[in-house]
Amino acid sequence: MKFSHPSLALTIALTGAVPAAAQYVLAEYSNYPTLIGVDDAEFTPDGRFLVVRDNTQETSALIYDGKTGAELLRYQSQAGSVFGGPCEDAVVVNDDYGVVIGTAAMFFDLNNLTGTPYAEYDVGPTARDLAMTPDGRYVAVRGESDMFVFDLPNGLQLLKVPGMAPPWMPTAFSVDSVVATDSHAVFTSYTPQGNTRVTIVDLNAAGGPQVVFETTVADDQNGVPHDIAATPDGRFVAVRSDTQVGLYALSGTSSHQVWLHGMANGMSTPFGGSAMDSLVATNTMVATISRRQSGSNWGAQIDAWRIQNNDSFWNLLDGDPHDLDLTPDGNRLVIRTHNRLYLFDVSNLAGNPLIQPLDEEVLTGNWTSWNAGLDSLAVTQDRVLAISRQDNKSKVRVYDISSDTFDKVFGTQMGEPATDVAITPNGQRAVVTGLTAGMVIDLRLNKVVLDYDPVSGGIVPWCDGVAVNDEVAAVFGAICCTSAAFDGWLGFFDLFSRAENYCVSYPNSTGLAGRLVATGSSRVVDNDLTLQAYDLPPGNIGRFLYGDQKQHLPYGSGLLCVTGQLARFPVQNIGPAGRAVLTVDNTNLPVGGGLLLPGTTWNFQFAFRDTAGGTSNLTDAVSVLFE
Repeated sequence: MKFSHPSLALTIALTGAVPAAAQYVLAEYSNYPTLIGVDDAEFTPDGRFLVVRDNTQETSALIYDGKTGAELLRYQSQAGSVFGGPCEDAVVVNDDYGVVIGTAAMFFDLNNLTGTPYAEYDVGPTARDLAMTPDGRYVAVRGESDMFVFDLPNGLQLLKVPGMAPPWMPTAFSVDSVVATDSHAVFTSYTPQGNTRVTIVDLNAAGGPQVVFETTVADDQNGVPHDIAATPDGRFVAVRSDTQVGLYALSGTSSHQVWLHGMANGMSTPFGGSAMDSLVATNTMVATISRRQSGSNWGAQIDAWRIQNNDSFWNLLDGDPHDLDLTPDGNRLVIRTHNRLYLFDVSNLAGNPLIQPLDEEVLTGNWTSWNAGLDSLAVTQDRVLAISRQDNKSKVRVYDISSDTFDKVFGTQMGEPATDVAITPNGQRAVVTGLTAGMVIDLRLNKVVLDYDPVSGGIVPWCDGVAVNDEVAAVFGAICCTSAAFDGWLGFFDLFSRAENYCVSYPNSTGLAGRLVATGSSRVVDNDLTLQAYDLPPGNIGRFLYGDQKQHLPYGSGLLCVTGQLARFPVQNIGPAGRAVLTVDNTNLPVGGGLLLPGTTWNFQFAFRDTAGGTSNLTDAVSVLFE
């Protein structure tokens, strides 16, 4: 569905407004008065709320019900009439509090939404970044010309330290500029000499947070601040400037600079806006990507160092650097340039300093910088989601990396520039946003299950374009330009969390265990529940079953997991890809089957013959609570 004109004053909550296809749109909003654009949002860990920054002339904070998408609060900053400007992170949350920065830092008690923040501080019209300590005690804010530490539960300012953020330009900007552990906050600043200053705050110092280390002209890092990352154990922080990486030890009042390195070959140049993220760290290793140039030769480069003994590793890469990400175990590193994807093993760096990729994949685009996507990679332990912009369209690719190679399992095209990517924490779904679009991919089926494009005329947002949890996704952005102003859009997707797999399936003659996935929705009125069984023996027959009770009864080489008011759908052939699909028609159910009514729970399974195995078998089962 497209709105006829983005300048219409629309605030619409929709039910079933998008043609039944799969996961559905819970709510959507467009073009609030004086809105510049929605450019950052975070779900609380418990999923109750979505906290949003709306970059209005005075910067607004909005809070939504994280389950339904209903708007609960809207507050416009009182700090002044200057729009919030470019942040890398503009929202942090836990289950109890949310903080939004822009013109001001605004603190909200999520258990007591009174309509106004319980604290608000002027942090400069172009504050850049913020971080919350994992224990929820403190929030550190990288303001325009000062660095702040706040007590989160009480909303008290505990520390204010001078330090300029770098000038923001499309060709020179810091990506992340503050990190926080439970014990320390680390900031980067821009010096008059054009270099990077690092400031370390001990949050647990006697008398309250205080600066315990700061670089000086003698040991500032060369070039503009770009990125910062803490090791997972909180012992070290790595800082990336345009041409150097520094490692800093966080050890109370003895915090210090451990080492400072340039890149191998000395060819590293200013990023020129090419990279969105440039640095990652594990407990044993720091890795970075660079833009390199030597005469007319240019491209990307990887550099890595072992923390323990300072060994260095490097290699040259093809294309402009853009993004990088680690698998959750920290053992493999994925790098995207505008020409290729690279996969590296960084679990045990040793030996030859020339680090070789496990695999590489051509993924050509003709855009770099933030115009090529704010984030262009999302990585799980065995999947990589990558986007690559080509003019006004984008390639969307999913790769299986479980065998240490890029095995493409899915590819499609988004009909506009993609801006951000995310994978749900359970690894089951991926979400891609475009200038005014959202796409949901089921990673179990490698299939698009929702394609959404509510408005037109979008521009690249400053910070992020998507927020997800396992149940709901929020996609958002900015629209230009109506009535000499910018507008914004926001959509909520239900990811069909009410479909829950249970029971056990056993391998069939393919060597795999048959699986069952439910897509569509659980809304009876939409009548779009689709069941897909996969990893089945091709050329056989089978049928879907459903019942209102669960069981675990041996049957053939598998388990029969549904019972009660049991009914069977018609027999169907298993296709050459080893799949069987059924769209459940609520108006034409099998004889003897129960009605799929709102408030009832029904269980589904697929039973099949396995002639090569000389037996019969079943998939696992899925339970659906209908609404």
